[in-house]
Amino acid sequence: MNIKCFLQNLLAGALFGVKMGFPLCCVLTAAGASFCYWLSFSVGKEVVEKHYPDKIQYFQNKVEENSHQLVYYLLFLRMFPITPNMLINLISPLIGIPFNVFLVAVFIGLMPYNFLCIQTGEMLASLTSIDDIFSYETLLKMAAIACVALGPSFLLKNPNKVKSEQAINGKDS
Repeated sequence: MNIKCFLQNLLAGALFGVKMGFPLCCVLTAAGASFCYWLSFSVGKEVVEKHYPDKIQYFQNKVEENSHQLVYYLLFLRMFPITPNMLINLISPLIGIPFNVFLVAVFIGLMPYNFLCIQTGEMLASLTSIDDIFSYETLLKMAAIACVALGPSFLLKNPNKVKSEQAINGKDS
């Protein structure tokens, strides 16, 4: 998701809270994605088909393969955290995804993301000092996570070091 959307959802959470901010952001996110869909439908088709005909064909085949479960396929793409949502918004009308299916997938598929951002904004608004974020307990947890992330590097042998040791041992023999 892009940084502007993230910041707007945080702001909605801080200003309106989850009860009012969540439905508002879901509607506005769906409206923005719909605008991208129709803009792409109106002016993007010729440009994309001219420059990327093989990519369009590839995605059209994916849509046809999943036509019996297209809503679920699109929901998966929306909920998967590293899928570029802007690309989905722009390419959907070009590869034959009906608008009603697109809209349902956007509205429902982005709900978890919207909820997390809005809830985070609401929590940030309730902070009274920096100590609320950086307690000793939080710092210890962060240090433990960093140590766990570093742990495998001690357990795994460096392939370059192993090769150089083999070369040295081979020369000594």
